[in-house]
Amino acid sequence: MTVVLSACLAAISALAGSVITTVWRARQEAEQAGLGFAREQAKDALAAAVDLLTALDAHRNAMWYLEDAREQGDADGEQRWRGASETTRDAVTGPHLWVRCLIPAVTDAAEKAVRATYDMEGAGALGRLPEAQHNAKNLTVAYERAVITAVHQATIGGTPVALMTRP
Repeated sequence: MTVVLSACLAAISALAGSVITTVWRARQEAEQAGLGFAREQAKDALAAAVDLLTALDAHRNAMWYLEDAREQGDADGEQRWRGASETTRDAVTGPHLWVRCLIPAVTDAAEKAVRATYDMEGAGALGRLPEAQHNAKNLTVAYERAVITAVHQATIGGTPVALMTRP
């Protein structure tokens, strides 16, 4: 009887150990998959932030030349830079949306930088183009600093992580 009982207990223990090991492995794999997804999302967020910075710089540059051409009465230059400013403004839209979705902590700074850059339009006619450009640059730098802060504060599963690695 004790031999049978011992054999049953051994079988139950082996089965329980197998179940516990399987559950533990599945949990570990799910956690690793979740961390992998979070890392990819963090990389996407940083890429969107960089894309928005690049687009804002390009649009601010195009707006400067457009407003300058308007001030100078250069119709050809105005037409050329209007086309460029429309292209660069369109280039702001996608990254701006991604930043607002993926990095809520920098939404306010991103909104201010985008708005200030857009507000350069018509500033030349009001005689305040240099002031508008300076404001747009300063708010873009504030956005950049907000992104850097968000990156340094990023965690995955409560652990600080480097979002991007350089080769």
